[in-house]
Amino acid sequence: MAFEYFSAALEAVPPLRLAAAGGVLLAWAALCRHAWRRGHPLLPAAGEWTVVYASQTGTAAALAEESAALLGAPPPLPLDLLPLERLAGGGRFLFIVATAGEGEAPDNGRRFGARLDAWCAATRSSAGQVPLAAARYALLALGDDRYPGFCAFGEQLDLALQAAGARPWQAMLRVNRSDEASLQHWFAGLGAFIAAPQLTRQALATTAWRLQQRDHLNPGSSGGEVYRLCFVPAADGGGSNWPIWQSGDLARIELPGWGAPRDYSIASLPTDGSLQLLVRRQVDRHGRPGLASNFLCSELPLNGCVDWQIRPHAPFHLADNAQRPLLLIGNGVGLAGLLAHLKAARAAGSAEQWLVYGERCPQADDHAGRLLPAGEGVRIDRVFSRCPQAPAYVQQRLREAAGELQDWVARGAAIYVCGSRRGMGDGVEQVLRNVLGEALLTQLAQAGRYRRDVF
Repeated sequence: MAFEYFSAALEAVPPLRLAAAGGVLLAWAALCRHAWRRGHPLLPAAGEWTVVYASQTGTAAALAEESAALLGAPPPLPLDLLPLERLAGGGRFLFIVATAGEGEAPDNGRRFGARLDAWCAATRSSAGQVPLAAARYALLALGDDRYPGFCAFGEQLDLALQAAGARPWQAMLRVNRSDEASLQHWFAGLGAFIAAPQLTRQALATTAWRLQQRDHLNPGSSGGEVYRLCFVPAADGGGSNWPIWQSGDLARIELPGWGAPRDYSIASLPTDGSLQLLVRRQVDRHGRPGLASNFLCSELPLNGCVDWQIRPHAPFHLADNAQRPLLLIGNGVGLAGLLAHLKAARAAGSAEQWLVYGERCPQADDHAGRLLPAGEGVRIDRVFSRCPQAPAYVQQRLREAAGELQDWVARGAAIYVCGSRRGMGDGVEQVLRNVLGEALLTQLAQAGRYRRDVF
């Protein structure tokens, strides 16, 4: 009866009025759907995800790799290599970026802002449109709140993307000193997109290592004490259970009460028979030793055990540069990563290597001379800032060898810089700009032939 009554009522309504009512209902449904979608974005297909990183020490790059693997996305891109046309084409983007130095962009993100500004200005002027209106993104910003520019680059990138019309689907997440709870929150958010809300990130494998040898490399130095530490797995099964790493990778240690993990460049290859590090014992202006460096250099007894994680550091790998001529530049304990590269390059058949290394005193601080005597195909230039006869700095030595520097690059050399950002790292970059030119240096960086691990 109810159905018959409803049918009769519909027949009594004039057709035009019925059509108008239907149109109103359809419009209302469309409006409701649009409002719901604004708060519940469509889940993208795997091919729509693009993961992008800007990383100086490798943490952001490693997190980008994890995120891409979780989402079934292609391998992540360095921010400098993100095609702006892809960003304008729309889809879902994950930006995982660190802040370097005093609030600066990492090396593989420094040129993105200027490139985005120029491209957006050209697009707006030619088409009068919002360039990135089709892009949706989430942004994970890594930083250290002990520095005044905490997550500054992440904040700058977030503002630049929104100014160009891209829309965040969630607020930027700031992570202080690799805080695990914050990182778990990020991965749980990604898990919600693939119907796995209880997802937790996979931790890097941790191995117990035994301190086999500790050598004080610079007794009598006016600088901080530097030690070479050699570790072997505590449960050594004849090499069968050794973790695998490559030159450029890092070793991470974290102990209760430290507040944040510490990363150290690995100075050896697995074929050397030990995990070797160069560690400077830090002391602050009040004479208080650093927690991590003092533990490793003084408190950990010989044959004592400690847990290490091996962290891939893809931005500083040799990759396809292994057989190129290599120009390796560094200072202090930054020598560690360069030593590993020298060994790997020799093993790969690299024709020639040139190491330019700086320290304080030639009598006490000649780590390069002690750890890697010059051999066939290897040129070592050592400079010392407190040498009474001829004090010099790394950047000064490069400036003096400008012609040779240009020749090495013309012959296909790759440039690796490892050590302190202030002074050495910034000074070397300025010399490279002056000698090679800004355009060529940018090309080298984008081609992976100019890489830095500065801290």
